[in-house]
Amino acid sequence: MSKKRSCGNQILSNNFIRTCSSNCVVAGEILDALSTDGINIKNLLMLGRDNPNVNKAVEKIINDAMKKVDGELLGIGSCNLHVVHNGFKAGMITIIKTKI
Repeated sequence: MSKKRSCGNQILSNNFIRTCSSNCVVAGEILDALSTDGINIKNLLMLGRDNPNVNKAVEKIINDAMKKVDGELLGIGSCNLHVVHNGFKAGMITIIKTKI
């Protein structure tokens, strides 16, 4: 088996090459869309996804691109939407309780 490079990873199987290439395309499209809309990726905080295990490679590619411009995704776990939602909810409950 010959070794190939794709997305900065060492690739040994054709299936992984397709997966990695797809992830590179998706990440590239996301970065292009943000740029087209005038959004500076340095200011991006987090990416949401359907499942904590979905598109980890895309998140890594985008985070690597952000590090090149002195940015970085907020590291609050793989299910960041739930963490933020629960934190906001707890804050609102505390505010309501202190005002009563």
